[in-house]
Amino acid sequence: MLLSQVTDMPTITCSYHDLQSLIGKTIPEPALRELLHNAKAELDQVHGDELSISCGDTNLPYLWSVEGIARFLRLQLGIDAGVHEVKPEKQQFTVLVDSSVSSIRPYIACFVAKGPALTESLLVQLIQLQEKLSENFGRKRSKVSIGLYPFAKVQFPVVYKAVDPESVMFVPLEGRSEQTLTQILKTHPKGIQYRDILSRAKRYPVLMDAAKQVLSFAPIINSATTGKLEPGTTELFFDATGTDKASVELVAAIVAHALADREYHIHPCSIKYGRQSLLCPELSSWKWRFDDAHIKHVLGISFAKQEIRTLLRKAGYDYKPPFVFIPSYRRDILHDADIVEDIAIAYGYDKIESKELSSQTIGRPLEHMQFFANSRMTLAGLGFQECMNAMLSHKELLVEKMLIKDQGHVEIENPVSSLYDVVRSWLTPLLLEVLAKNKHISFPQRIFEQGLVVKNSGSIVQEVCVAGVLSHGSADYTSVRQDVEFLLKKIGISYTLAEEDQLWYIPGRSASIISNSVSCGVLGEINPEVLCKFGIEHPVSCFEISLTKILHTLQK
Repeated sequence: MLLSQVTDMPTITCSYHDLQSLIGKTIPEPALRELLHNAKAELDQVHGDELSISCGDTNLPYLWSVEGIARFLRLQLGIDAGVHEVKPEKQQFTVLVDSSVSSIRPYIACFVAKGPALTESLLVQLIQLQEKLSENFGRKRSKVSIGLYPFAKVQFPVVYKAVDPESVMFVPLEGRSEQTLTQILKTHPKGIQYRDILSRAKRYPVLMDAAKQVLSFAPIINSATTGKLEPGTTELFFDATGTDKASVELVAAIVAHALADREYHIHPCSIKYGRQSLLCPELSSWKWRFDDAHIKHVLGISFAKQEIRTLLRKAGYDYKPPFVFIPSYRRDILHDADIVEDIAIAYGYDKIESKELSSQTIGRPLEHMQFFANSRMTLAGLGFQECMNAMLSHKELLVEKMLIKDQGHVEIENPVSSLYDVVRSWLTPLLLEVLAKNKHISFPQRIFEQGLVVKNSGSIVQEVCVAGVLSHGSADYTSVRQDVEFLLKKIGISYTLAEEDQLWYIPGRSASIISNSVSCGVLGEINPEVLCKFGIEHPVSCFEISLTKILHTLQK
């Protein structure tokens, strides 16, 4: 399942006549405005035949095209019902994925579309959909980017691989001469705009066909020779590359459905990842086990099974209890409530009877949240500056640099980067990395972070911890102990300090915080060997305390 990935609200432009042609019905402007509200969209402007539509739901990228909006409105008007079916052709084409892209931009989805000749206006709409999906849903191409090519110029099988930046030359779109990949990033407008996406890569991803022609330098620019669509083209080759497999495949499904609405026939591609082979795009519906009792709970309305089926089909689903079948261009269903929302839209919010408020409450923070906030305020009062690091980290930082053995982490199954392959298990290494990156800032430095950590010692345990580091010429055990004791006094907890040597501390200059016979944290002076690994030149003392454990102690 995909969560919301964007915050910008896309605005698309289209022809009023084209929209009505795709719907199959003439719709007056006032009626169109009303219907668009059901899609969480607004008709911003009308200039003659040109419409400007602002799309408010960033979880439904299929609506970011005139074809998607027309498909939604056909359902609302009762012209269509149920899942939008697209039957792929039997003919397939092969795309080979080389293992060299696995650590850079590992996923690709492709297909071939054959149909009517591209008109100038249809080409504009297709490019608009490509740009909206790449810029908004694809996070400015970093997560997903799209390429479109004239099929006649492509010889299969196509190969997706990473190459040395100086080993390949081609003429990029809007370019005048052949350039290496390095030159494109330095001089081409698109290269300059998107080069940060590949800033950590030593090799760059390209698509090449069987004739060794470059189709594109992903995710930067297509080839002017093989990657330029023009009016009159009847056969297209599509690719989407990216760092998230589900997102890449969703984008392929969205574009395939849009082209199918234009009477194109979709020919799938067999994507070969070594011995594994996948067929793209996925055009079959997927099913969700739905508890229809949730409708009554949320809407306060009881529907018969047949009524539920009718409403779900109006929303673009199919229903065979207990399963709801969802079209492949939608991956936004995370809970039964998402389906109930579409049932409410199909039924009509104006038909749902309103009720007066039966109770009134005043909001206030939960007790444990206030406890956590108090510790943050106390440290801020002591002169610590708060940091906020990412939840994801890597073992080299959390384990190797701290001179400890791996005691178990929650690992990411398909990490985008080796720098983000585990969930953080403690905060101190992250703060040391902040110090290492801010050596140019004046000393003394006093920073802290409070947040969630996740530990895996046979079972998964989540804790809210707070950690602080002090770095200056005289940072020692005594100075950090004074801060910790003040913090614990403000919290109101009874405790003792017990000598405890940890590998990342200087021997004899560290202690464990014991409360109610439970070890709740540690403090001490950082081992010079650890400081050397981080490149930190000043002494550092630090502490890390589990606020979750302390809270449990106070509750006892």
